[in-house]
Amino acid sequence: MTYATQADLITAFGEDELIDLTDPSAGVVDAAKVTHKLEDAEAVINAHLSERYTLPLSETPAILRKISCDIARYYLHQGDGLNPTEEVKDNFNGAIKMLDKICQGKISLGIAQNTASERGKVEISGSAKTFTEDLLKGY
Repeated sequence: MTYATQADLITAFGEDELIDLTDPSAGVVDAAKVTHKLEDAEAVINAHLSERYTLPLSETPAILRKISCDIARYYLHQGDGLNPTEEVKDNFNGAIKMLDKICQGKISLGIAQNTASERGKVEISGSAKTFTEDLLKGY
């Protein structure tokens, strides 16, 4: 499940920018390139969220849509000899910082989080002690 779509990118940044970043010679958006970069953005987001949330998420919070768009846009700006603008870099860095805060629990997505045991904590249980200090006194 990707957190954003091509339509979300067009809404956020305009179709002309996507055309310029994917297939300016044909004058159309290259949907395959956009999909690939959205999948890359999803992988980055999932890497951050996996410790705190059960994936895939049952819903996509709006903040993840924005983060995904900013990351995908940054990756699109890196293609074919392009260089990201300062605005694109700043948005990307802000998206990563936001993911770090979500991962640390400083910002909540408003959905159920993993419990401690689901995050890989070890739980130990067993029977009562067979040998106690009192039983072993004299040995």
